[in-house]
Amino acid sequence: MLAVNVSLPLSNPAQAIERLEKYASPRYLADRGLALGYRDLNQLDKALVAVNRAISAATPNNNPELSYLKAQILVRQGNNKDSVAFFQKALNQKEQLPSGVVKQIQRELDRTQRRLQNKGQ
Repeated sequence: MLAVNVSLPLSNPAQAIERLEKYASPRYLADRGLALGYRDLNQLDKALVAVNRAISAATPNNNPELSYLKAQILVRQGNNKDSVAFFQKALNQKEQLPSGVVKQIQRELDRTQRRLQNKGQ
């Protein structure tokens, strides 16, 4: 959401990313926004770097939204196996999330686990 809001009224995602890199604060929220933007632009290596920075800087360090975002990035990279731990970490803190988000995380985790099972067969 942050990445989308920062880009408005800009139509150029590169400008929104530049603004996040230079001006956004606190840093972990800026990095979260960068991770979202890079994820949506399919620049997954940059997205992973940004989400890892956000996780390192987040206060409190147990932010379920960041775990969920990292899981999504890992899935898009084709790293289903490692993503499962981050989906589960987010779900272990479901009391901090809206119920709709919890359901979405569970759906994505279930889909990822099915892909892993099918790959193993």
